[in-house]
Amino acid sequence: MYHLLLDMLSHREKIRPFLEAGLNVRTRTFFEITQTGTICQIYDGPCFYGENTIDLHPQTSQDRFGVLAGVGVELDVWRITIPVTIRINEGLGTYKMKKMMADSYYYDELKTSNIQITAGITF
Repeated sequence: MYHLLLDMLSHREKIRPFLEAGLNVRTRTFFEITQTGTICQIYDGPCFYGENTIDLHPQTSQDRFGVLAGVGVELDVWRITIPVTIRINEGLGTYKMKKMMADSYYYDELKTSNIQITAGITF
């Protein structure tokens, strides 16, 4: 495998660096919180040890738009192009819960960001 990789790299024609920036649109399909340990659901109520999962997806707004910036390289190996990119995605807005719940979590002004590492093959 090592010799094959060296052979592939020795036949490369080009390495092209690039920058990217833009807007993105996204949708969330899942938003749960899992609690583990001693859990007390209600003030002065019973507590128990275990795991509890709360589905926050239906009761939380979505931040659908964001900005992204990234750097990467395209490698030409024979007739194949391999792009490798590192991106930062930052949400433009925030997440908010639709109503305040006294006995559970409440989120307001929750901001999202993530880092992506992507690679692909183009023939």
